[in-house]
Amino acid sequence: MKKEERIELLKRYEPILRFTQGELFFPFDAERYLKKSSLWAYRPGVGTEKILKEGEVNFETLGKKRSESFGSVQYVKFTDPLKVAQYARYKLNQLRKEQRQEAFRAGPGRLARVGYLARMLDALFSLTLLTRGRVAGDTAAASAMSYRAMQDERESFQYYGRVVQEKDWTVLQYWYFYAFNDWRSGYYGLNDHEGDWEMVNIYLYENELGDWAPEWLAYASHDFEGDNLRRRWDDSQVEKVGEHPVVYVGAGSHASFFQAGEYLTELVFPPLSPLLNAMRRISKRVERLLGDGPSVDQHSGPDLFYVPFVDYARGDGLSIGRRQDQEWDEPVLISEKDRWVSRYRGLWGLWTKDPVMSENAPGGPMHDRYGGVRRVWYDPLGWAGMNKISPPNKRIARTKQRQHAIKARRKAKEIGLAEKNNELRNLELEARAMEERPHLQKQYARHTERMRQLEEEIRAEKAQIAEDRALQGALKRYADRM
Repeated sequence: MKKEERIELLKRYEPILRFTQGELFFPFDAERYLKKSSLWAYRPGVGTEKILKEGEVNFETLGKKRSESFGSVQYVKFTDPLKVAQYARYKLNQLRKEQRQEAFRAGPGRLARVGYLARMLDALFSLTLLTRGRVAGDTAAASAMSYRAMQDERESFQYYGRVVQEKDWTVLQYWYFYAFNDWRSGYYGLNDHEGDWEMVNIYLYENELGDWAPEWLAYASHDFEGDNLRRRWDDSQVEKVGEHPVVYVGAGSHASFFQAGEYLTELVFPPLSPLLNAMRRISKRVERLLGDGPSVDQHSGPDLFYVPFVDYARGDGLSIGRRQDQEWDEPVLISEKDRWVSRYRGLWGLWTKDPVMSENAPGGPMHDRYGGVRRVWYDPLGWAGMNKISPPNKRIARTKQRQHAIKARRKAKEIGLAEKNNELRNLELEARAMEERPHLQKQYARHTERMRQLEEEIRAEKAQIAEDRALQGALKRYADRM
């Protein structure tokens, strides 16, 4: 697919993002953020060193090869601490916004919807912020001021698009960059950190008319993966304006939701995440050894591992997209050919030395905080459980193929069953002839045992044939329905 075709496809289905009243940060040009930043590297035994100063960081310099030792961390630093007078002016401005009803209001009973244990853990989590590396209290204010100044100079609402063709699907990835994630300081959430990359996937297939048809969507929400992230294009929960799906963005966290609302999100209690990960590893080993056993998936574990947070995705603030309050700039196409995407494995914001990584800045579109490749980048189908789903135009043919395969399997079993029934009858005749013949006692015992085995096999195969017949009928009805 040519570059122009990919861009037109991205624009055709580009999502509409709806924010909560009081949101301070919106998707914009990531390179402008870099130009206001400096690039740093921490090296074990050496310390922290500035690699590039403000004004020298851009997509080209970020993508240059740099060799680092084990344990090194590269990161971008966007802001410096505010002076007292600057912070006071910022807080005064926020107070004026509240008086004008322009600021965010959480409403009463933030934790009223959860139990006492969850409330205690929420309080305990707040205390952990005093003992681990975290984003300083005025960093959100400094980032908001810097971001606002850049937008006042030149307003930008940008997304970065990627088009991936895998198996029978074409995946449109929309990557959004925010200057700051102020979920904790602004909206009682889990964390604050400089920089924030979020993403929406749309899954298309080429229909019989040769047109690209959307079939599924998957919205990124924190670090979750799997089937729960996706909805069918025609699902009643998916709001659309023409061909543009609507995304409700969580205040501060920038997580994505299909409908407006306030979402209770239970996330791992950070100090206990190593223990939970150990439990998951042990569970997987047990499953491999026993073939079946208890499993600990991404959302499982005792309640004490989790702290409740609320994602406010009300959609009553700014709306960005086709014919909305603000419209998107021309999309920027990205791929692994872009060196700033593939070569830079560092953080897109401040490294706070947070031991559980919650308040460290994120990696870029291709890489996670640890420098590894994100699953949504190398496996966009598996990330949302799409690797098991066929497009509609392939599903009918695949369904009929399964019908024929199951019919052939059933016929083969019926032939084998007839042979086993014949063998069973012959053994029964021979066994009867052996009765009252003491010298044939051992042979009689072998016949009896073989007859018992055959009866078990015949019972199991008849059950399988019955199941295959029912499955064959279900597949036929499903193909007719499609």
